[in-house]
Amino acid sequence: MDENILCEVVKFKKSSPIWIFHHTDHSSHPIASHWHQDIELNFLDGGEGWIDFYIDGRHEILKPGGVCLINSGEVHSVIPSLKGGGIMRL
Repeated sequence: MDENILCEVVKFKKSSPIWIFHHTDHSSHPIASHWHQDIELNFLDGGEGWIDFYIDGRHEILKPGGVCLINSGEVHSVIPSLKGGGIMRL
């Protein structure tokens, strides 16, 4: 693995093994290549637009109502193109 790619460390609350973050079109921005030990599940909950995921060399497009699963250790980056709605990261 390229040693210049960042490892994201997710800190969970003691009461829950899950971290939920809701990005909206106002809070979403491109996310540089990174990886983490945790599994990441993304759900685009509506609105218009899409999200481009680049995962270990492949391109996935997440559209409203769609789900994108990123496995542990997969290097990925994100480029959102949202107008309304948002993405849930679990």
